[in-house]
Amino acid sequence: LLARTPPVPLLSLDDQDEFHGDSWNVSNLYFYDAAGNILEFIAHHDLPDSTPDEFDEHSVLHISEIGLAVDNVLAQVAEFKDRLGIEPYRGESSNAFTAVGDIYGLFIVVKIGRFWFPTETDAAPVAPVEVTVEGAEEQHYHVSPYPYEIEVVAQTSRS
Repeated sequence: LLARTPPVPLLSLDDQDEFHGDSWNVSNLYFYDAAGNILEFIAHHDLPDSTPDEFDEHSVLHISEIGLAVDNVLAQVAEFKDRLGIEPYRGESSNAFTAVGDIYGLFIVVKIGRFWFPTETDAAPVAPVEVTVEGAEEQHYHVSPYPYEIEVVAQTSRS
């Protein structure tokens, strides 16, 4: 992969560019995409590891998180519970940041303007998002008044 693609500069905080989250049992790297969005490579160590020893582009399993900036985090989290049946991840919730979903997929719901980790300058904006997720009941959900569209398809078994 390195022979075909130049290295991507990693974002750092306090001279650290690899992060570990004990409460979620994860390792993270952050970088900008071509449009200036912050992307995160996250390894959930609680997921079964069926990848070969050497990491390459085939080792990426799925998109784990999508960030959504809103005015009222707790109200949006309650609406996600009512509409989609998803709860705060690991029961953790706050009025500035709440992850909802499970280890296989999370909406990261944040207060508009909150800085994205690991920066102290990149405030969370409202930007169009269209995402398809698996759920118990097929539905289309427009997160009003935001440009967020969620398509829910019938859940399949996880491999």
